[in-house]
Amino acid sequence: MEINRNTIIKNLVKKHPETLSVFRKYNLVVAGGVRGPNEPLAFFAKAHEVDYDEIVKELKEAILAYDPPDEPEIDLGLPKLTKNQPNEDGQQQCRGKPTKGCWLPWPS
Repeated sequence: MEINRNTIIKNLVKKHPETLSVFRKYNLVVAGGVRGPNEPLAFFAKAHEVDYDEIVKELKEAILAYDPPDEPEIDLGLPKLTKNQPNEDGQQQCRGKPTKGCWLPWPS
């Protein structure tokens, strides 16, 4: 999501909840919340006397710094897939037929 003058704060916080910390810094906790208005970022900055360029910089930094937790690997009991490797002649084959590539079950 690109951040620009027309970015709706509610949409930004919904897509990037990590940006809420930036709004909290300015004591604007309800910004973009469920009951928040559909304000574009430029209007919001002007109305709340916040430097537009500074808040954009901080929002981008918050997004870049966000390190989501690792999702646990879930074993569904399905075979793992591997991309078919080229044969000795350098030709891709899938089930004996020439192809640009295919995915096959991992060899057991």
